[in-house]
Amino acid sequence: MVEKGCEDCDYFVKHDSYDFIGLCLTEDKLITKKEVCPGQKDIDREKLKEILREKGWIYCLTCNEPIFSLEELEKHKKGRLVEKRFSDDVAAEDSPAAD
Repeated sequence: MVEKGCEDCDYFVKHDSYDFIGLCLTEDKLITKKEVCPGQKDIDREKLKEILREKGWIYCLTCNEPIFSLEELEKHKKGRLVEKRFSDDVAAEDSPAAD
């Protein structure tokens, strides 16, 4: 059996600027997407469909695109879909910018 990284867990919320880290909702701490913990939960696509109906959008981390309809959702069957991403106040300060 192949172990999945935290990136494939329903409790993982990806950082919006840094692809390799995220927030673990059960541990309430920053983790890398490759970490593995015993409390992982598979992503529930039916739950994501309900969130899409209620909220109006979800996000595909694989394509870095928002999804606004059930028809679009069908095109992302192999994508890593999430209802949210998190951000912090200082990430923009770390990013290089042109003068």
